[in-house]
Amino acid sequence: MNNKFATIRRLIILGLFFLALFPPLMPKQGRAEDRTAVVPMTIDFSLLNTLVAQSFFAGTKQETVLLHEQDGCRDVVVSSPRFYEEDQKLFLEIRLYVRHGLGVGSVCLLPVTFDGFLVMHKTPAINPADWTLGFSTESSLLLTADRKPARLANLAWSMVEEHVFGHQETIRVDLGPPIMELREFLPLIMPKDQPDLMLAMLASLRPGVVTVEPLGLRLENEISVPWGLFHEDVQEEAAEEQLTDEELERFIAGWEVWDAFLVNIITTLAGKELEAEERLLLLDVLLRLRHAFLEELEAPEPGRDLVRAQFVEAWGVLGPLFRSHLASPGSGSMLGYFAFFSASDALVALDKLGPALGLDISREGLLRLAHLLAEGKETLLDYGPEVLPDLLRTLGLEDHSTLDEAPLPSHALPWFFSLLGRLFAAPARAESFGFGRDDPWIFRRSDLHGYLDRVQTLLREQATITVSESSMVKEHALMFEDLVLATAWQESCFRQFVATGEQVTFLRSYNNTSVGLMQINERVWRGIYDQYKLRWDIAYNARAGTKILELYLTKYAEPKMRREPDRTWDADTVAGLLYAMYNGGPGQRDRFMQRLSDDKLYRNDSLFREKWDWVRQEALDKASICLVGH
Repeated sequence: MNNKFATIRRLIILGLFFLALFPPLMPKQGRAEDRTAVVPMTIDFSLLNTLVAQSFFAGTKQETVLLHEQDGCRDVVVSSPRFYEEDQKLFLEIRLYVRHGLGVGSVCLLPVTFDGFLVMHKTPAINPADWTLGFSTESSLLLTADRKPARLANLAWSMVEEHVFGHQETIRVDLGPPIMELREFLPLIMPKDQPDLMLAMLASLRPGVVTVEPLGLRLENEISVPWGLFHEDVQEEAAEEQLTDEELERFIAGWEVWDAFLVNIITTLAGKELEAEERLLLLDVLLRLRHAFLEELEAPEPGRDLVRAQFVEAWGVLGPLFRSHLASPGSGSMLGYFAFFSASDALVALDKLGPALGLDISREGLLRLAHLLAEGKETLLDYGPEVLPDLLRTLGLEDHSTLDEAPLPSHALPWFFSLLGRLFAAPARAESFGFGRDDPWIFRRSDLHGYLDRVQTLLREQATITVSESSMVKEHALMFEDLVLATAWQESCFRQFVATGEQVTFLRSYNNTSVGLMQINERVWRGIYDQYKLRWDIAYNARAGTKILELYLTKYAEPKMRREPDRTWDADTVAGLLYAMYNGGPGQRDRFMQRLSDDKLYRNDSLFREKWDWVRQEALDKASICLVGH
């Protein structure tokens, strides 16, 4: 027994000796390994067909003459190429015209003519040497013009084999330009503290498999991301750390560039035939992302890259819409659009590697992307206050441009013309200037009832105009004026301006984002409303507020009511729902209904309900509580 234990002890000692000499190959603790990421490129069939037609088929007929001999006695013409998917296989269909005969002088003897289709089963593959996408033929099928199986005489078929198949094997899609754009874009969003590793990563980009999907080809390109590019301490930041004033300014400036970029790419669709649902989708994304920024502005989260998160979210929703309208004939620079799609897809793919990679969508990166859609035009990402007609047209909000005609009550016109004179004489960015003592839109304690009468009249007139232009159902039209009054009461206590002595300025929200009587948020509605008029023109501000309420009613609330007819939709519920969206954006539609169901309304919900009840009870005199304090 002792000998047995002695033997075991000697084996253990020997094993430890060898471990000391030859330690096992273990990764260093905390060291991440290089990671392979898939950088996809999707070529929709509409884009693929357009690229092939532009390069290999001529003219509007998309036609190529491959053979024309003996005055038309021997002809081969192909036209109208179309790639499509069936049973996860790729097919190329072309229109085929063949004529074969024996030319004797000016006579064609025994001609054989075929006018139909040639369908070829293709296998796509990328040549890694030059990044060209080619298509090898696996099998083929002839179809008549009415798409029934057909055959050709041997001599005629020999012409097809010699000329058509040879031509089809030359079809290539050059992926070089979009790959070059991708390689120039990636350094703009990747960490810049390891240039050698960045170059190594870019050099590792290589073609992967090509899969056939119902809507197009997906190229599973691969890239090796060195472990040194990962910042492993990203998630170790203290959650309670607050942004400094300088960091907050950078955060706001970065988001403003992103918002300008989003508007820029949305307006590339200004000339397209968009469905109403597509326009609403664009508007919905724009409003939701802008409201999400406001929420983030209230409590910025250290370490969170809101721009990158919003880019990924927006592209996931809008990518298919852009592809369907930009990847079609006559859409301009197809390779530019393809490069834009590819770079956007790559950013989303790399984002999945996690925050430790440290992606940062810089101004230069967004400019690079916007340039791909600009078709050679100058690209600017200015965050300005002006109305953007192309944005209005794309979103289907052209009627909002008529707000310039928003009328004031007749008794206010003399004051208004006096105000116009002062406005034109004032600096373009004036924040305040003097008003006379009798200006009707400046509240004074001695004029409580007169002031409330004027504001109430203005709001009702603007609400009436909006109702007359709207498709809202009758029962909602009947409550709309009360909704507008309650909203103005809750938002501003019926004030457009605030006065200090003889100096007057427009009313601002506590966080300096919303202005005037209806507290229109200038960031949310940038490009849609004139920010200067929102500040200084009370009628314009009132009309803008009514249009926003009407939009949420007809585009969001009423469709939800039609989908859920069994739910209780009384006036109180509808009014609360619309105010919640007016105050917090489209996302509040479902959130408010959930709060209502759970009996957990926000304080703002309850305060609005108070004003709503008072308006319905014709108790507007209670506005003295917020105007004069009792």
